[in-house]
Amino acid sequence: MKQTIKETLTIAEYAHRIGAVACSLITGGSKNNWLSFTDASDLKVGSLPTGGKSQNADTVGQFNVLVFADDSAVATANTYVVTDTLSFA
Repeated sequence: MKQTIKETLTIAEYAHRIGAVACSLITGGSKNNWLSFTDASDLKVGSLPTGGKSQNADTVGQFNVLVFADDSAVATANTYVVTDTLSFA
């Protein structure tokens, strides 16, 4: 089932929202790459998986964050725009 995108954030907006002051791109693992966020004390405050089609991105600045209706999130180097929404509530 496809997830509904609630909002798209820049990396800076997402970092601010979770109280992070730095973000690192982690690569080379046995699974997909991910972003790791740290606070001013260098403590990890969050991480995000990177999308499957964004594995070749090599700088943090290339990423945006997609936040879905269930508040899960993923980092993507692709640009997505919600062009239309129809509510059934």
